[in-house]
Amino acid sequence: MSLINDALRRASQNEKNRQQPLAPTATGMEAVPKAQGSPVNMILGIAVVVAFLLAGWFFRQWWVARKAVLSAPIAATVAPPALAAEPPPAPVVAVKPAPVVEPAPVKAAPVPTFIPAPTLPPPPAAAPVVVETPFAWPTDLKISAIFYSLHNPRVLINGGIYGVGEEIEGVTVKEIHKNRVTLAANGQTKDLMMSGQ
Repeated sequence: MSLINDALRRASQNEKNRQQPLAPTATGMEAVPKAQGSPVNMILGIAVVVAFLLAGWFFRQWWVARKAVLSAPIAATVAPPALAAEPPPAPVVAVKPAPVVEPAPVKAAPVPTFIPAPTLPPPPAAAPVVVETPFAWPTDLKISAIFYSLHNPRVLINGGIYGVGEEIEGVTVKEIHKNRVTLAANGQTKDLMMSGQ
């Protein structure tokens, strides 16, 4: 309501201002009078006032409805869950006890007086023992020089040059080191040193 009163006061003040004569200026010039308000401005002012009134009325309706919802008891809006009906008890049926049957006496079997000895299989024959004769290493192998390198080492044995994996007099050159050579034959290994070491 205060908005309406303010709007009415302003409208009456504007009306009074229009009716007052304009004061002469100091230089003797008079101010140009303001143009009269058009009816469009008046209609717009009335429309704004009506809009404010309607907004206030809707706000009041909403406020009253909200208060009514909040003040309603919660228990009235929530229905208690329905209890399930209990099933009727099962009928009691009398049961006759089964007749007791006594077991028949068990006769013990006679114990034999002689128990035959179990027959055992004959012991297995012993596996034949293979006696491996030790490998006869050649005694005449002499190293004259070793040409050592990481990728392709070579050795000079009995005047022939051999690499890793090559064979000489029934033995294989397994490894070549800086000062010795490892030979392999028949699953056995032997190190051969440089002459004079």
